[in-house]
Amino acid sequence: MEYKSRIQVKKPLYRAEGFLWHPSLKDNPMQISKDTVGLHTVYRLRDETLDEVIGEAVVSELEAELRLHGIFVKPEHRGRGHAKSLMKSVLSLGEAKPITLCTGLGNIAFFKQFGFEVTEIGETLVHMQKTL
Repeated sequence: MEYKSRIQVKKPLYRAEGFLWHPSLKDNPMQISKDTVGLHTVYRLRDETLDEVIGEAVVSELEAELRLHGIFVKPEHRGRGHAKSLMKSVLSLGEAKPITLCTGLGNIAFFKQFGFEVTEIGETLVHMQKTL
């Protein structure tokens, strides 16, 4: 059975009654929906005015960690804090488990601002982890 819930975005960041609030989307008509499909949790950032999904983050929960598989914001909506909003939703899942990811070398600075540390560097990819 598929689980689906709506998470309305407000301000400032804290969790209560299934909602996530944060200041970056203070006056914007945005909602973050959380869908669980199989082993993946997908956070979708939706602009209600445009009636479209403008970004998403995909996470899976493993026994010992949470794994961030990807985070994406459509190019025309970048630079407005939307990826940060999605990351705050992902980080709210972490609780006591570390969060791991693999990304391109150019994304290190973005993830470091959320407390991720580099654990392995390859030719084009880097592995990172945030321990809560």
